Amino acid sequence: MLTILNNVSPSCWESFCKLVSASPFEFITMLIAGLSAIIAFCAYVHQRRQSKKASACKLAQYYAESIIPRASYTSSVYVANKYAETNKVAFPLDKITSFSKKEMDRLISEAKKQLAIEETEKISPTSLRINKIIFASSEDERKMYVDMRVEENSVGKSPENLNAMLLQRDFDREVNLLLNDLEWFSMQCRYKVADEKLIYQSLHQVFLSEVQMLYRCICAHNINGEDKYYTNLIWLFNIWKKRLLKYRKKNDRARKKAQKQVVSATRKAEQAGETTHHGKSV
Repeated sequence: MLTILNNVSPSCWESFCKLVSASPFEFITMLIAGLSAIIAFCAYVHQRRQSKKASACKLAQYYAESIIPRASYTSSVYVANKYAETNKVAFPLDKITSFSKKEMDRLISEAKKQLAIEETEKISPTSLRINKIIFASSEDERKMYVDMRVEENSVGKSPENLNAMLLQRDFDREVNLLLNDLEWFSMQCRYKVADEKLIYQSLHQVFLSEVQMLYRCICAHNINGEDKYYTNLIWLFNIWKKRLLKYRKKNDRARKKAQKQVVSATRKAEQAGETTHHGKSV
């Protein structure tokens, strides 16, 4: 007790003495002032929480209206070129962390032991044309791509090759815009403009899947460790990835525990049945 009293600051003692020696009127005034300060603080905390909730809703709406449409096009292209499943196998969630070229090269080297994986992604111009037709924003745009001629492995300055180059350039632009959108979204979460925990439940699956699919593109920008690109995106990916893996691990333990309980209960029931049957036989 003496130790606690000795650690009390002089200013606190002075405030306490003033409170004890104060007249009833002064005491009530100080009490009201203290309660007003507490109420004001509580109101501030409540307002801040409500503001974060509102920001989280707006951010989720932005994701749905701006990011998902663009991601749908790029994802469809990756699926058509069979990179979606390959990337999931080659770059599993629990092994991608730094998004550096060094990390990517190591994972590709490991993946080559299990599946045929190319060093660089080669996108078919035909798949790009088809997806531009599917995701066209207007009938005029759709007709333009329907009439466009492309050929696989075309070379030189032929119209087919020029069209293929334009389609590839457009796809690269869409990927970069998508990465910038995801980076901006992640920055809002990282610097607490919106509460990422409120957004996590509805968006973590699609976010993690999209970033995993774009893993090579991100690593291609991070050739060296200096001036890293997409740092906010990488931060949010690792936060949500760890949360998801922890949840899966917890569920896996619960499932195994339930299975053991079922097996144990089944054995006990079988043993009880055998005992009853043996008793009747005797």
